[in-house]
Formats: sequence, C-alpha cells, structure tokens
Amino acid sequence: MNNGAYSPLTINSSGVTFNNGITATTGTFSNSISLPGACGITISAGTPAWGITQQTTNTGGGGWSRGYTFIKASDGTQLAGFGATGGENTLNNLWLGASYSSPWLSLSSTTATFNTAVTMRALTATTGTFSSTLTVN
Repeated sequence: MNNGAYSPLTINSSGVTFNNGITATTGTFSNSISLPGACGITISAGTPAWGITQQTTNTGGGGWSRGYTFIKASDGTQLAGFGATGGENTLNNLWLGASYSSPWLSLSSTTATFNTAVTMRALTATTGTFSSTLTVN
C-alpha cells in the first residue's frame, strides 16, 4: 500500500513493487523477505522473524517508532494503530491509539497508562501503589 508518501514497498492488486525497481507480480518467496534501511523490516516463515520483525535503531541512531497503522484512503490521515517506541537498541513502550504520540494506552515494563476512560467489570490489585485518586463503583 502506498498513500503517496515514500514507501519502500507497494502492495496492490497488480503485485508487489519494491521501490528500488524490483517488481514481483507472480511467484513465491521460499523463506524470507528483508527490507533493509532505516526501518529494517524482515518477513520470514522461519528464522530470524518467525513472522514480521522491525529493527530498533543502532547506537547513534536516536529514537524510533514502528507501528501497524490504519489510514484513510482519501487522504492518508492516520486513524489508529499499535506499535512500539524506543531508543538506541532499546524498547521503551508499546502503544495503542491514534498514534505513538497520542496513545489511548501505553505499556512499559513497569507501567500501564490509560489516556482514555476505562471500563472494568472487576479490578484486582495484588501489589503496587496509586499516586492519585482511584474510584471504583
């Protein structure tokens, strides 16, 4: 899919086009496809991905965000998605929401942050603290 912005890969009813000029309209890949570059995406049936992997930046590469997003067909505006953000060879959090910078839910190794109303049928807290008000009806 290509919404008009640069994409290293375009997939449509005509086939697959790698924007370096390689086009595959029929055929199969026996094990994996790698899209090197800033995002370092690998799709494979076996190692190393066992599905789809997206690499972090290397040392000196700065911050990053990768995601699976849903966009409007009419203008490419991002509606929602899920993904991760991090730094050099690190993962800081996972996100779900409008974008990585406007998440509805953000998860780190120690914290779950809800930026929207939460409806729960039951709440069990076995450890931890609350830094502000918790109201349970």
